[in-house]
Amino acid sequence: MDGALPARARGLRHARPHAGEGATTFELFFDLVYVFAVTQVTDLISHEHGAEGVLHGLILFGMLWWTWCTFVWLGNQLRADVGLGAVGFGLALVGVFVIALAIPSAWDSAGEGLPGPVVLVSAYLFVRLVHLVVYTIAARDDAGLRRQIAISRLPLLVQAVLLVIGVVVGGQAQTALFAIAMLGEWLSVYLTSRHGSWRIYSASHWTERFELFVLIVLGESLVAVGVGAGEHPLTIPLLLAAGLGVVLAICLWWLYFDLVAAATGRRVAELAGTERIRIAFEAYVYGHFPLVAGSSSRRSPCAWPARTSPSVRSTACASWVAWRSTSSGT
Repeated sequence: MDGALPARARGLRHARPHAGEGATTFELFFDLVYVFAVTQVTDLISHEHGAEGVLHGLILFGMLWWTWCTFVWLGNQLRADVGLGAVGFGLALVGVFVIALAIPSAWDSAGEGLPGPVVLVSAYLFVRLVHLVVYTIAARDDAGLRRQIAISRLPLLVQAVLLVIGVVVGGQAQTALFAIAMLGEWLSVYLTSRHGSWRIYSASHWTERFELFVLIVLGESLVAVGVGAGEHPLTIPLLLAAGLGVVLAICLWWLYFDLVAAATGRRVAELAGTERIRIAFEAYVYGHFPLVAGSSSRRSPCAWPARTSPSVRSTACASWVAWRSTSSGT
């Protein structure tokens, strides 16, 4: 009788995804807030010229990437659109949206309204806390997973302390402490998790989630090219540069989805236990970060001032399209 009930009516008892189950529509909706957040990072870098601006962008993108990856793990433990999973993903979606709103003032405490760094760190820690609580509840019948989650609490606690101190001191010290906090947790989680007791119940769900994020990155890259080119009159060089961007995006889509993603996805499905966890961390959580970090690159040279020579603008635009597409999808 219970098996005849719709999935949403069964509560948490049947919330775990099946082995061949893919991403839910609520997870796709969850990803949309990251489109906005990535755009915010891109805009921040375009206004903060120089190495420091790029570093700020990488730190913020790293925070976004880490929160997203944690909820990929959670979505493989319990369905994101049912019961506790829906509550957790919903709360996290709100938190990530607040993070995105705070990104432009992430290093500015003197502006009007609430201090940006405080809002950013508060929202980030809120999202991490929601994930930790929901994951712990979902793992209540799995002693190994509960132990692995407990191990991950210490790095998160240290990171939280460093982020709070960074907010208090501000300036370049904030940048340094934020970077140390992120790198420290990434390293500690890597060392304690490669052969740990994390679980991936559905290989299809796991690989599909990362493929969808890469697709988002490629789409955002095309949007950025179109927006930059749209600020100038249509010319033959500009159309050629924009067309080159589309062609490169298509090629990179083919390289990733037909070659890299297909082969790696088959490998994840073939493996089990700690071997599956190892490739999940190395090839996906950490390996995909440099692939998608190009999303936080600087604004297109297509948007340079009109006084710049058209030939220079067009050449720069074409070069930028090639570089951006390569950094975003290979």
